[in-house]
Amino acid sequence: MERALFLVYLSCLSLTSAFALTSTITVPLFLSLLCVVIFVINAIIYRDHYLSIEVEDLVLFLFLLSVYLGFFLNQNHFKSGKPFNHVIAYSYVVLINYYLIKNAYYHLCKKFGAGFISKSYAAIYFGIFITCAFGIAEFWLKNIKGIDVDSYIPRPAVSEYEPLALTDFIRLRSFVEESGHLAYYIEVFAPIAIYFSRKKKYLFYPLVAVISACFLLTFSTAGWLISAFTYLILTIWYAEFWKQRENTIVNYRKIFRYLLGVGIVVSIFASNYNLVTYVSSALKEVVVYKIGRSNSAEDRTARYLEGVNALAHSDLLRLSFGNGPAVYDTLQFHRGGTILLYLTIILESGLLGLSFFLIFCALLFYKAMKLQNPQLRFVLLFALCSSFLHFLIISNYWYPWFWILAIIIQANYRMDRINGQVRAYQLQNA
Repeated sequence: MERALFLVYLSCLSLTSAFALTSTITVPLFLSLLCVVIFVINAIIYRDHYLSIEVEDLVLFLFLLSVYLGFFLNQNHFKSGKPFNHVIAYSYVVLINYYLIKNAYYHLCKKFGAGFISKSYAAIYFGIFITCAFGIAEFWLKNIKGIDVDSYIPRPAVSEYEPLALTDFIRLRSFVEESGHLAYYIEVFAPIAIYFSRKKKYLFYPLVAVISACFLLTFSTAGWLISAFTYLILTIWYAEFWKQRENTIVNYRKIFRYLLGVGIVVSIFASNYNLVTYVSSALKEVVVYKIGRSNSAEDRTARYLEGVNALAHSDLLRLSFGNGPAVYDTLQFHRGGTILLYLTIILESGLLGLSFFLIFCALLFYKAMKLQNPQLRFVLLFALCSSFLHFLIISNYWYPWFWILAIIIQANYRMDRINGQVRAYQLQNA
């Protein structure tokens, strides 16, 4: 039951808005609490569970302490109970959604072996496939059939959602709160799902098709640019093909098929002037317009400038330890939150909190770089770097996606270390 529940949790990670029990209690939150409760109960009954504490955990605990410190130093300046609610949110994310869930995952990996990691990838595959397929269906029903899908799906928060793209189309969001967040979910878990299905064509090709279509129909400029930039930088910097080119057998048949496919697509576009014109104007509107003149860009810029202005006028105490959680409420921001995680952290817990969070991110990056499997290393680095970049435009630290990614990276690193020690022992006693 413990294993099955955890796999269900991984497959339901996208349900951060749809089918939520309340505006606060989402399906992943509820399932994560169940996983932790069962983990604790089994630990008490069987006494075979243990809590491991790694360097990353200690750093994240220090980050949480910096949040508490900012809260206590500024409690006389709070305007409402929102800072306390945000302290609870930080505590839940670090202690339950990350630390206890991680230990539950470690226990399952120890109990069922490396096969459980593969099963967790399968659960993620299932979740992202269903999410993207539903998103495509949602786009078709809303824009072609005129059916309001949202009226049939309970969403306690942000139930009404009609952002337009190309002046005509309603952007899809599937099970999450908005299109940009869906793009982030895809950036994090699509690489893992693709890695899992890479040797199973009947799983691989349908997945790539639905992911590509869904990602395109989010009309998320940030998601497109972040994915393209991350892939380009990692390919140039990492360059696994060139590192191993002496040992690589070039598959000319695959290269020919790839070039043939690209040539057909280019020929279709080149022979249809109207199609080229439409695609060009669409890209101009979606990318150029959204970056420079859209309401979304203006709102993000205003929120960013409001946060930067507050930071610029902070005294030494506030700069060091922050203004406490829910800074937008304490400082009475006109636009609400800054929607930029790094800026939010430095405003709420100061340079102290930001330093601990960045150290945690650096440790994750280090462990991802040290993974033995080059393909897995690449996809996890892609997901991790995409997360780092996406935190420049969102501040939703309470979503489980980044924390599950962190757990997967650490679990694979841990498994590599264990396997390395076993091989070393076998060689020593051979």
